Amino acid sequence: MIRMILFGSVVWLPYLIHFMNVNETKFKKNIVLGVTLPQESREDAQVNAVLDRFKKTSLLCCIVLTALCIVGAFTAKDLMMTLFLLWIDAAIIVPYIPYFLANRDLKRIKQEKGWIQEKRTAYADTSLEPVRYLSPWLFAPPVILCLIPLFFDRELAVMYVMFAVMCALFWAGYRYLYRDKAEMVDADEDRTRTLSRVRRYNWGKMWLLTSYSIAAMSVLSGVIPDHPILAFAILMILCAVLCFAAFRLEMNTRSVQEKLTQDSGTGWYVDEDDHWIGGLVYYNPDDENSIINSRVGMNSSVNLARPLGKVMTILLVILMVGMPFMGIYLDTLSTQPI
Repeated sequence: MIRMILFGSVVWLPYLIHFMNVNETKFKKNIVLGVTLPQESREDAQVNAVLDRFKKTSLLCCIVLTALCIVGAFTAKDLMMTLFLLWIDAAIIVPYIPYFLANRDLKRIKQEKGWIQEKRTAYADTSLEPVRYLSPWLFAPPVILCLIPLFFDRELAVMYVMFAVMCALFWAGYRYLYRDKAEMVDADEDRTRTLSRVRRYNWGKMWLLTSYSIAAMSVLSGVIPDHPILAFAILMILCAVLCFAAFRLEMNTRSVQEKLTQDSGTGWYVDEDDHWIGGLVYYNPDDENSIINSRVGMNSSVNLARPLGKVMTILLVILMVGMPFMGIYLDTLSTQPI
């Protein structure tokens, strides 16, 4: 039962990544699978063949990972955590292999057909519309709510304080992890301002939603500690609602980006493909920002050319490489006498 719950709780992960990646086969800001292409490419047979092949390969990866997950749920015993964490690594890495290969093929087609955009510096005047950030006081109630359980449950005091700190950090994340630059598509300043408004609105909405969800989890953990099954069920519902809301906000942002830029790509347009390795990793020594906007959606990424970007990437690699070894340690520990 433990194995089934453990593997069953993550079996959906490859399909989420698959759906997000397949969504990138629709042109947004003239970008498809991390490659910037002109308007005429949208009807090109070679481009569409690469996109179709990518969709099929990506789905096949999901099916294989699902099969491995089911096998692990029914066979993993002494190596349960080792196989589980190995599968997590595979579920994160494998779906991006077809993405990387498709990105490579599209860049080759782009080169062959002479779709390389001329390099030029352009600026969008956004001063006509000053940025209005959400007040930090909107994040204060979640911080206070997270601390309320301290009055009647001191055993989990560390967890409640951590929840409160997280909500405070969510305001910092909302305030300082956003950059306007990635919203420019072409010389149309109205388009740039509109895209910036849409992304900034959904960006703030996501951080607020996450803060209040954490506060709800904290309060519920303190109110019903003697009913673990009920607490677990409510926790799962909250997580499901939060994930659904986050996914919907991301998809809404992408949908607007697609609609607002469907007529772009005929004249001059922004092309920063040289700075995106495989369409996934940003490397630009001339960009002083360590945190940058992803080009599609409302996510953020790091600049691998900056010291902070290197440190964050190295830590991520260490975490992923170390997970299976942590599994070995946990499996060994579980066989020892109490």
